[in-house]
Amino acid sequence: MIHLIGLGGTGSYLLEPLVKLVTFHELGIGHKIICWDADKVEEHNLSRQYLPEDVNNFKGSNKIKQLKTLNSQIQFIPEYCNKNKLLKHLDKEASIVIATVDNFSSRNAFIEAIYKSSKNHIFISPGNGLYNGQCYSFYYKDKVLDGFDCLLLPEWNKPKDNIPRVNSCVVEAESTPQLISANFMSALTVLNNLQCLFDKGYFYAQSYFDVYENKLVSKDKVYLT
Repeated sequence: MIHLIGLGGTGSYLLEPLVKLVTFHELGIGHKIICWDADKVEEHNLSRQYLPEDVNNFKGSNKIKQLKTLNSQIQFIPEYCNKNKLLKHLDKEASIVIATVDNFSSRNAFIEAIYKSSKNHIFISPGNGLYNGQCYSFYYKDKVLDGFDCLLLPEWNKPKDNIPRVNSCVVEAESTPQLISANFMSALTVLNNLQCLFDKGYFYAQSYFDVYENKLVSKDKVYLT
C-alpha cells in the first residue's frame, strides 16, 4: 500500500510518474495507491501545480480518474488525513507513506500513526522553499527506526501550526513561494528514492537539492533486508 498525502506543489508533479512506476515495475505491480487531499483548486494554484483541474474541483480528482484507466488500484480520498484516519489503514498492511504536505503538525501526526501501528512502514517526506529543499525518510520495522529521525527537528517534534481541516476557523499561513523547478525537483527526489527501493532494495534517509546549483546530494542508505 502506498499513501500519497497531499496533491499540491510537489504531490501534483509526483502523482502521474508514481502511478506509472507502480504500474509497470515488477516490484510495484499490485501496490494500491491511496491519494489524500481535501483542498479545492483556487486560481493561485494554477501557476505552480500540475493537475488538469478546474477551479473549485478537488485537487487531483480529474487526474486520478484519467489514471484509473492505466491502473485501477488508485483510490482518492477527498479528506484531510490525520493520525486516526491513517492508522486505520496502516494497521491493515505494511505501507509506504509519502507526505507531500507543508504542515509540520500533519507530518508529526503521520509519524505518530506509524509508531502506533502494528505493521512495518516506510515514511518519505519532501519539502522545499523557493529554490532548494530536502527529503527525509525512514523505515520503521519492529518498533525500531532506521533512517532519519524527523522528530529530532524542533519544528517537527513540537510543531506550532495546526492540522488543516474542512471548515476550520484556523487562519492558515500563506504557502512559501516556490519555483516550478523546485516542485519538480522535490517530486523527483521522492521518485528517485522509490526507484532505488524497487531496483536496489534501499532508499536514502536524507536528500538535499538546490535548483540554482543544479545539485542533488543524498546520503545514508537504508536497506530493507
